[in-house]
Amino acid sequence: MTNEPAFYNFIGNIHFMKSYLSYYYHALIDLIYPKLCVGCGTSLLANEQEVCKMCFRKLPLTGYENVPTDNAAARQLWGRGHFEQVITMYHFDKGKIVRQLIHSFKYRNNQSLAELLGRKAGLLLKEKGGFAYDIIMPVPLHPHKRALRGYNQCELIAKGLSEVLGVEMQKDNLHRSSFTSTQTKKGRYDRWENVKDVFALTDSSLIQNKHILLVDDVLTTGATIEACLQALTAKGEVRVSVFALASV
Repeated sequence: MTNEPAFYNFIGNIHFMKSYLSYYYHALIDLIYPKLCVGCGTSLLANEQEVCKMCFRKLPLTGYENVPTDNAAARQLWGRGHFEQVITMYHFDKGKIVRQLIHSFKYRNNQSLAELLGRKAGLLLKEKGGFAYDIIMPVPLHPHKRALRGYNQCELIAKGLSEVLGVEMQKDNLHRSSFTSTQTKKGRYDRWENVKDVFALTDSSLIQNKHILLVDDVLTTGATIEACLQALTAKGEVRVSVFALASV
């Protein structure tokens, strides 16, 4: 007959040893390959992720969550369709750290950073209160561009927001129906010409009478957001708000 107390004690010791070895293994890895802050390059503390506390304090917050209907980003979209709220978290041009963070997750495969910043944004909105959405929807990438990059950074930001706010994310309903060249070096008119009529809905019934939070990484001229709004509101009653990590 099996001695049950001894057996369970044996299993417990195994789990303890696994945890013990795992702790020192990761400590050794961190010693050899220390995790560095994306912003300043210093070693991160055990309770820090991706960005050190000092760099987080230096990030230029917009405060637009306090005036979501009348701020510089919202005014950029006035006269281009009705948006319930427009909120961006950081000023893109007021310090190189914001640019470094965005380039890290957009061009250097730092996917966990995009999710982290999405969660930070979700906490900011949750603490402020007064923001109620039915669906969170990322600005989509064309399948070809997504395959080249391996992920959609807006989807990762939206995932972080969704987790904190407890709001459903629809990542595939809004999609790009045609491939377009990069917006990076285009002016306002060329950006609009590049994205107009490229977005479409797979099933418009899924968003009827809903309040959608449309999520982008950086709000520049607003051409992409305007084109998304046209697709979202083309076939029914929908309310649309906008969130972007940064605005220029």
